[in-house]
Formats: sequence, C-alpha cells, structure tokens
Amino acid sequence: MFNFRINSYLNIQKHLLDMNKVLQSRIKNKWDENHLHFLLLNYLKFFSNYTGFTLSIYTRHRDANTAFENVDEVKGDTLGINKTLDELFGKNVLTVFTKNDKTGRSLFQLTGRKDIGTGILFNLFQRYDYVVFNKSVNKTSLRFFEILEITLYDLLIRIETGKRYHRYRQTLKITKEELNQKEQELNLLQKTIKKRTYEINNLLEISNKIYSILKLDHLMSSALLILVGQIGCQKAFALLYDETESKYSKLYTKGLADDSNAGFALDPDSPIINHLKQNRKTIETEKLVKHARIKDDISRLRNEDIEILAPVFFNQEMIGIIGIGNKLYDSDWNEYDIQIVNILINIISVSIGNAKLYEDTIQLSLTDGMTKLYNYRYFDERLKEEMSRAERSQQPLTMMMLDIDYFKNYNDSLGHQAGDDAIRTVAWLIKHNVRESDVVFRYGGEEFCILLPGMPRDSVYVLAERIRKQIMNQPFYKEEVQPKGKLTISIGSATYPDDSAHEKELVEKADAALYKSKERGRNKFTLYEQHMSDTVKNTSV
Repeated sequence: MFNFRINSYLNIQKHLLDMNKVLQSRIKNKWDENHLHFLLLNYLKFFSNYTGFTLSIYTRHRDANTAFENVDEVKGDTLGINKTLDELFGKNVLTVFTKNDKTGRSLFQLTGRKDIGTGILFNLFQRYDYVVFNKSVNKTSLRFFEILEITLYDLLIRIETGKRYHRYRQTLKITKEELNQKEQELNLLQKTIKKRTYEINNLLEISNKIYSILKLDHLMSSALLILVGQIGCQKAFALLYDETESKYSKLYTKGLADDSNAGFALDPDSPIINHLKQNRKTIETEKLVKHARIKDDISRLRNEDIEILAPVFFNQEMIGIIGIGNKLYDSDWNEYDIQIVNILINIISVSIGNAKLYEDTIQLSLTDGMTKLYNYRYFDERLKEEMSRAERSQQPLTMMMLDIDYFKNYNDSLGHQAGDDAIRTVAWLIKHNVRESDVVFRYGGEEFCILLPGMPRDSVYVLAERIRKQIMNQPFYKEEVQPKGKLTISIGSATYPDDSAHEKELVEKADAALYKSKERGRNKFTLYEQHMSDTVKNTSV
C-alpha cells in the first residue's frame, strides 16, 4: 500500500476521479448490490492508505438493525447509533460535516465519540449506510471530504443511472422473450388456422360428396370410409333402424371382421339406445361401462376396440348409431377430435335422411299403395335384372302368376271396400309365404306375380300349393257369395331356361299356365307344358 501525503487539492481530485473511473468500470461489468458495496469499501480503504489520510470507515446494513461497524480489523469498534441515517438526514443522505456543525454535534451526542473531526455521511441503494471521518478539522481535511462528496455524488448518480439501465436491459430482455414467445404462439396459431382452414375445406368437400350419394348402401360405405380416414381410426360401424324389423339392425362396418358383429341388433327400448336418445351426444364407451344395464352391450363393443359412440338423428328421430374404433398409434381422444366427429356425424345424419327420403320416394313410385307390393312399373325392370343374373350364374329363374278366382263377382256383390280388403289379405299371405330373396308384384287388378331366383322348375309345386291352400283356408268377409262359396286363387308358373330363354316369352308361358288352371276349374296350380297356348286369356270373370 502507498503511504504518503498528497497536499495538492488537484492531485486529490485527480486521484479521486481516477479511482471513480475504476469503480464505474467495475460497476458496468458486474451489477450486484452486495458486490458494489464491498467494492466501494475497498475503494475507500485503498484511497485512505493511498492519500495518507487516517480515515475511520464505518458501515451497516439497514435490514440487520445493528450498530455501525468499523471496516478495519478492529474487534468491537462500533458506533453506537440506535437510529438509521435516513431517520436523521432523509432517505438520500450525502452530507459533509465537521464536529462543530449540526450534523457533527448530532453524531457526537448519539455516539459520544470525541475523535470525530471532519467527515461524510451517505448511503447506497437505501440499504447500506456509511460514516467516514478523521480527527482533523482543518481546511485540507474539509476540502478532501468536499471533493469526496462531489465524487461520490457523481458515483451515486452513475449507480442510479446504471440501475435504471440495468432495469431497462432486464425489461428489454423480458420484452424480447415475451415477443419471441408471442411470435412462437402466433406461428403456432397460423399453423393451426391453416390446418383448420384445410380441414374446413376438406369437410365442405366431404359434405358435397356425401350429400350427392342417394343410395343408402353406397352412402354408408363412403361415410364409414371417410370417418376412418378423417379421424385416423382403425375401424367403424353404423347400425341403422330397420322399419321392417322394427329394430336397429341394418349393420354397416369398416375394418371389423365380417363375423365379429354378425346378428348384432338393438331393440328401440334397449338401455343403450335409450341412453343415447336421452343424452343426444357423442360419448366415449369407457364412460358407459359403469352403467350396469348397458354393460354387456358396451363390453361387446369395447372388445372390438370401439371407443366412441354417437347417436344419429334426423328430424328429431334417432335413426341409428355410429361407433368409432381406437385411433391409430393408440393416441388419446381430445376435445377437437370429438368436435370433428360431431361435424361428420351431422353431415352423415343429414345424408342418411336424404337417402332414406330418396329411397322412400323411389319405393313409392315402384310399389302399389294398397298392398305395398312392387307394382307393374317395376316388374319389367326387375325381370330383366333377374334374367341377367340367372344367365350369368347359370341358375334357374321361376316366374309364378296368381289370380283371384271370380274376383269381379266378389267385388260387384260386396263393394269395392270388401274387394280391396280381400286383395290386401291375399297380398299379405303371398308375401309371408315366399323366401326373402323372392320378389312379389301386384301385376294388375286382382293378379299377382312372383319372381323366384334360383328355384328349379320341379320345386315350384310345394310353394305354389302352400300359397293356394293358405288362401283357400283363409276366412274372407262374406266369401260365401262366390260361386264355390270360398275365395280362392289360380296359379301358373314357367321357368328359365327350361321353358323359355327370354323375358317376354317367360311371362307369356307363365300366363298360359295360369290360364290352364282357370280352364281346369280354378283353385288350381299348373306347371307350364309345351302343349299349352302362349296366348294370355282374360280370366277375370
């Protein structure tokens, strides 16, 4: 350490300013309150030794609430001030004093120290308090502390500026980080918007495609394929309400084994149907397992990895349910997935409703309003289809013609109401005695026709006799008005390719066999033979 006296004020000021620059440089490179405190203490100690002044340097931390301690290694040397400097001199203390002025006298009264001559009081960050003094009360000492005051004032201003600069840098850093985060969020949002826009356009294309499909089987195949593709699942099924069976039994599947749900059907009052009707929302099957009444049906679906069930409504009626299997890579379902499912289900439900309305309209145009059988308009079209199928498969096709005996007499005697009821009853009996693959038509008036795909010529007799006997044994309203006291039918049949290879000729020969039954006394079945006439006679007498 240097130990010599500098009497020149200019030299004192120069060295103070030089040391101030050093301190400021350290402040700039490292910002920390504790670090600056100890740096300032070392600066004062070094400067005391360097100038030759005998300085007493005391400091305290306000939060510690202790006495001022001498920074030299003098054990127990303290200033017994029991009040903080900010209470005596304000929060921003920087005061040069002598023992003869107010500040000096106050310190003397508080501490009882007689060695206080000239000194300076100041604080740093409103946290560290400093008292620096020596015993001298001469012009040199006073001038030294005045120069030190100017230097410290400049230093404290720079510290405060540094603090603000540091705060601004921290604020700027935080702002940059926030901007970066917002930019990342914005980029993610842009990607999400692009994805959503793509998905919305995709859904519009899907809706346009599905809405244009009016055949139910084709529609359901396309709808399930779209569900599997859009959701990213492995399998799906649809179970629609079948009015003919009065239950949910029309099953369509995608990705499921053909026999995995064979015969799967639900009654309209089944617990699972009632639950979906009441809640009217898409739900995960695992949430339904706890319901005891539907546990068995749900367990069966979960065994097939069906994880989502959605009701399908049209015109406030539940027309079916759709089940969706586990997602690819076993990823979890989220809220957005459910939203997409609901949008697709709504599109599909409208499409199913449109397809059913279309089919109902077509059905109305192809069926007889009274008997609900296919009408003559559909007969020609269906006959061509069945003949082509029989030719391709090399299977027989039998046509059966049926006519109510003496129907004109029954209708004229009892009125049209009784006649219509008789026609409806005969139609019902015919319909419920044929196979599911057979097609029944109301050929005209009191005449009916049945197409029997795959039925050999020699096997027709059993079916024809069963129909004839059931109608003969059926009690009809006042049937005793008939010539033989019973309402009966006559039947004739012909078979492709045994009797004919062409549609028109097959009709003529089946009609000729019917005419032969009329000739034989009615209430008979006749199998076409070569000797029979090809001319269809009018037997409605």
